[in-house]
Amino acid sequence: MPEAFFRLALADIGLSIEQNTDNVPNDGRYHVIRHGVVVASYPSLKRARDHFQQLKQEAGYRPPAADAGAADKANREHIERVLDAATSYWDTSHKFRGRGGRGGRGGV
Repeated sequence: MPEAFFRLALADIGLSIEQNTDNVPNDGRYHVIRHGVVVASYPSLKRARDHFQQLKQEAGYRPPAADAGAADKANREHIERVLDAATSYWDTSHKFRGRGGRGGRGGV
């Protein structure tokens, strides 16, 4: 079974953490890569991530601003899906009612 791989990358500044990918040795270590060159290797993801964060801050990286229109559209679509599911459930709920007398299941 092939080894699992890991990759966390910020392509905008050419920075990544990789493990067991084609770009790094298959040694189980986490490699911090800057512009295609391995700058450090660590046995734990935490230490690699700390170095990654330091290099990211040094580069002055700022994530791109989120498009408010896209987020609003996603929220509306989610609400529509939930309402459709609820409507579908209640449209068919009569099929699942108990058929008993008083008490619900033919008891009393």
